[in-house]
Amino acid sequence: MAPSPSCLPAGEAAVTADQLVIEHLARTRFADLPGAAVDHARLAILDTLGVAFAGTARPEIRPAIELVLAHGGRPESTVLGAGVGLPAPQAAFANGVLARAWDFDDIFKLSPAAGHASVNVVPAALAVAERIGTVSGPQLLTAVALAEDLFCRLSLATKTEANQTGRYCMFAVFAPAAAAAKLLALPPPAIAHALGIAYAQAAGEMQKYQTSALTIVLQNGFVPMAGVLAGLLAQGGASGAADVFTGRHGFFRVFEPEHDLDGLIRGLGAHYVGPELSPKAYPCCSCSHTSIEAALHLARTHDVQPDRIAAIRVGVNRAAFESTCVPRPLKWNPPPISPRQFSLPYCVAAAFVDRSVTVRSFLPEPARDGAIWRLLERTTAHIDPEIEAAFGHLADGPGRVTVRLDTGAEHSRLVEYERGHVKNPMTWDDVVIKFQGCCETAGLPGDGPSGELVGLLSELDTLHDLTPLWSLLRGRLRRA
Repeated sequence: MAPSPSCLPAGEAAVTADQLVIEHLARTRFADLPGAAVDHARLAILDTLGVAFAGTARPEIRPAIELVLAHGGRPESTVLGAGVGLPAPQAAFANGVLARAWDFDDIFKLSPAAGHASVNVVPAALAVAERIGTVSGPQLLTAVALAEDLFCRLSLATKTEANQTGRYCMFAVFAPAAAAAKLLALPPPAIAHALGIAYAQAAGEMQKYQTSALTIVLQNGFVPMAGVLAGLLAQGGASGAADVFTGRHGFFRVFEPEHDLDGLIRGLGAHYVGPELSPKAYPCCSCSHTSIEAALHLARTHDVQPDRIAAIRVGVNRAAFESTCVPRPLKWNPPPISPRQFSLPYCVAAAFVDRSVTVRSFLPEPARDGAIWRLLERTTAHIDPEIEAAFGHLADGPGRVTVRLDTGAEHSRLVEYERGHVKNPMTWDDVVIKFQGCCETAGLPGDGPSGELVGLLSELDTLHDLTPLWSLLRGRLRRA
């Protein structure tokens, strides 16, 4: 177990914490990884590829993808679904945007800072690995496992909640930079420079959520692109700031003064936090997922018909309420697509109307929208004091849904951990089914090339040559 900063001589904690991380990134090999970290890295790659394929079907992001395609450049790395290669940083941008398009990518739920990990790590790792050309499956898995572990540890070290500070996952950029540095086999001094160059590109704000702006999606293109640039620039000899995490003007002192370095280095190398990420079962803000499952349970168990509902009450913790119920005019009258994904009342109403929550739930369909709008008029949401008392320290938590019928009968359901949460996990087979659904959303067949990709990824730890993977992604796995 790595020593806690409090156990080190005064003035050395910041430097030593940075050195611990850098040395860990440099020395760790595939054989050092526990089986759970390898299995999670493989699952994260499959899940991220699936949600990115689904992202090709979202029209609002096409201008961003078409912009980088129009710029062109050396065809180093594949843009998913397009069958076209671009320079690695631009491919990482495009694939990050695609992977966040439906807000269907995994999330870390065990800290106040939370954060989306794989959407930032996997596009960067794939872009760099394909650019290099000689990367093996174990090397790719090692880079992803290390980077996702770092992401989660940085989240654990961040003790503030984004709705309160307005800063959103500014630490994310270090994770793809770590993945790039590992794949490029950079020595410790160059890894330090890569992290320093990444620090110069750190960004993230919550204002975009006030209007559900498309920058919610675009941010997850900027981050992996920045990580790839950081790795490549460091490989070329560029220097970056030293002691980026805890130096005098390092990340935590400048941006997260209420931090705890123990979250960053405790158990480093002995315990991998990446397996505690939560793949999503629903393509929307995770703050709504427990309430969605509560609504689905009530609808199915009691055969609740939407036209018999007199009132719906939803209770969540403060952070979830502020993320998905404020500002009220937008959250109770959300246009397609992103505003609906970030509206708790809309998601709950859609669950009662559709008895499922899929990509289709957020698209405009006049006949169904009318039924949802009638339920929105009867839906209220509040901060549940019991949920806030137990889960107020997290970015989201349980959801309690109570439905009153026109007969006066009431039914209530509390869901603490939705499907996909580390305490209610999705298996490899669950993610394969999700992947197949994402391929169908993209207009790609659920078998054939898609099935081949699942097979390749299931054996990724044995593949010494990833040429079949790149051939599939650039060739037969593209939209017509």
